[in-house]
Amino acid sequence: MPAAAPQTFLGITAVPGPRIVLHPSFALFPHELKARFPQPHKVRVTAQSSLLLAGDVTVDCLSLAGSLQLSAPPGVAVVVNTGQGEVVNDGHELLPLDQLKDDVSEVDRMRGYRIVCREMRAVSAEPTGPAEVVFTGRAGGSSGLIPLTHFDPDEEPQLDLQPQSSFLCAPFSIFTRNCT
Repeated sequence: MPAAAPQTFLGITAVPGPRIVLHPSFALFPHELKARFPQPHKVRVTAQSSLLLAGDVTVDCLSLAGSLQLSAPPGVAVVVNTGQGEVVNDGHELLPLDQLKDDVSEVDRMRGYRIVCREMRAVSAEPTGPAEVVFTGRAGGSSGLIPLTHFDPDEEPQLDLQPQSSFLCAPFSIFTRNCT
């Protein structure tokens, strides 16, 4: 994957990487993190992407260029397998403070930028649904979740690119607010 272009905030130039947020319900310890990514060589996340994970989510295969939030409620396991497909959307953008017209919060002033959510794919398994589901990004409902018993990894991926699969969102959230 190509690196992101260097950006300068508060006089400091750096090459930003992907923003990956792991909720404590996803993993706390290195051995848990290793178990959540059993095939790390099959996970591709661009430098401009944001990935937010919560709950019993196992990432088998993922190609992400944008922003994706996956969460599993207690008692439900989600397996991520996008196959040869890719989850693509406008994601999040880091905006320097001089590009902002409105009031700037103290946190933004300390960072030197604001994280602005342009578009995010948010998928949450239903607590009353199947105990194990697979997120494929394929057609099959706006969530892209299908029961594990119906998952065929050899099926040609048909990505679900319907408008309801992604949404425009408010400022970046870390599982405390939903992007709306």
